[in-house]
Amino acid sequence: MDYKALYRKFRPKVFEAVVGQGHITETLKNQLVTDNVGHAYLFSGIRGTGKTSTAKIFARALNCTDSQDGNPCNKCDNCLSALSDNAIDIIEIDAASNNGVDDIRDLREKTKYPPSKMKYKVYIIDEVHMLSIGAFNALLKTLEEPPSYVVFIFATTEIHKIPATIISRCQKYELKRIKQNDISDLMKGICEESNYTYDHVALDQIARLADGAARDSLSILEQCFAANTDKHISLDVLTDVLGMVTDDTIFAIVEAIHHQDGKNLLTHLNDVVAEGKDLKRFTNQLIDYMRSLMLAKISSDLSNMINASDDAIERIKEQADYVSLDLLLRSINILTQVEVDSKWSSNARVILEIGLIKMIQPDLETSLEALTQRVEQLERRPAQRPLVESVKQETVRQEPKKAEIQKKEAVEIVAKETVISQQVSEDFEDNVPDTPYEDAVERSHDDSEDLWEDVLSFVKNERVSTQVLLSDGHFEGVVDNAVTISYGEGYGFHLIAVEKTENRELVERAIYQVFGQKLRVKYITKNQEEENSQESLETDEEKLYNFLGEHKNKLEFQD
Repeated sequence: MDYKALYRKFRPKVFEAVVGQGHITETLKNQLVTDNVGHAYLFSGIRGTGKTSTAKIFARALNCTDSQDGNPCNKCDNCLSALSDNAIDIIEIDAASNNGVDDIRDLREKTKYPPSKMKYKVYIIDEVHMLSIGAFNALLKTLEEPPSYVVFIFATTEIHKIPATIISRCQKYELKRIKQNDISDLMKGICEESNYTYDHVALDQIARLADGAARDSLSILEQCFAANTDKHISLDVLTDVLGMVTDDTIFAIVEAIHHQDGKNLLTHLNDVVAEGKDLKRFTNQLIDYMRSLMLAKISSDLSNMINASDDAIERIKEQADYVSLDLLLRSINILTQVEVDSKWSSNARVILEIGLIKMIQPDLETSLEALTQRVEQLERRPAQRPLVESVKQETVRQEPKKAEIQKKEAVEIVAKETVISQQVSEDFEDNVPDTPYEDAVERSHDDSEDLWEDVLSFVKNERVSTQVLLSDGHFEGVVDNAVTISYGEGYGFHLIAVEKTENRELVERAIYQVFGQKLRVKYITKNQEEENSQESLETDEEKLYNFLGEHKNKLEFQD
């Protein structure tokens, strides 16, 4: 089969053609020019950034008989045999399938023999992190003191899996993610050489999807080539090939989220599913679009931050004018969690639907962003006064007395909403407002225990780890305006953990929400509990009477 994939057909043949890695290729060229070549090199970085390509170019340059300023000539016999993968002195090994001790021992034996035709015998070991510990150990001595004619070149995407003893014996080079502009320029050149026309926005979108990996971009471009009969790469072609959702659909979904229109929101999602779109890619698209809206609210210059046409950017700016930043932040967090949860679920659609419903129902959440959005909604309604305006118009068509009554009722509703809004705002700003303890509602010990269970449920929704710590303690009741929790012997770690600032603040906030008053939380050990039990019953009654004030006559104490 003569056909070659684009990433193989257009593999760079000189150092300058390696996209976005000039900081490495210039160093390698200088070593070749000055004949200051090391014995082992380690190239690391994400997939598709040029690790193997750089290793191949370096291997040819080491053995080129007519090197051009550090670059291989790609015309001499050594270069031509390497380009055709026939060079017996340039050995490429896949460590994923040759990762045992015996494989490395065989390699070590072969290094004893000098190269047959070339100056250097070069070993290119790809995905070197896949070698076993025993294989790495077998390689150590040879790697540290190889024959003068042997050069090792290692490539890996997971450098953290390579032992430090190996890394310390190599020259280490980390290849960067390739910039989107550089990937776009690479694809433009390939399209022109392949006689394809293109829309700039389509190539920019491919570059964004590639996420810094040139090989990924060429794979997507190759799919577009195969699906296109008129030799033109457009955004519509890309959308069809990758099963992406159109910008109009994304825009409509965000509109439904903003207006809390659950019916339209789920209808649009159903259309996406019915068209067979990839829900994971759709979730990524939605996150990316909301990111664009977020950036539009912060910066007016989006040309260097968003890959979109001028018309699309204008549309993003228009929608960003009225979509709340808190809604965007909360939605991005929810969608990010949807991505994680979908990996472990057999029904990704349900997970996504739950996430979308959470976006339009901030009252289902207790996060900071959700509370802020609810406050804004309450503040926005009185400001617009739609009910008052409708009553004003209705007074023209109704008798004065009836219209006046309706207007009065409307004003009272708006005033009530304003008070609620102010109360929620103050509660949000102060977190836990002070409440006089004298006004506390009378509760029995059994009631308090039930309320404590509600506190545990509240804490569990916020932070499960804190709820687990509290569950191992024993609720002693409310003493001296403090909810007291005791721990037995051997629970020292629990005491340290629950006393941390973030845990203490969460528990006290939960107590306020459930008990309806601001109470401290007090943690005691078993010994403290025993000492307290030695106090007289009269002292306990005194403390409790002081706490409950006028309600003390309703209490009954039992031995």
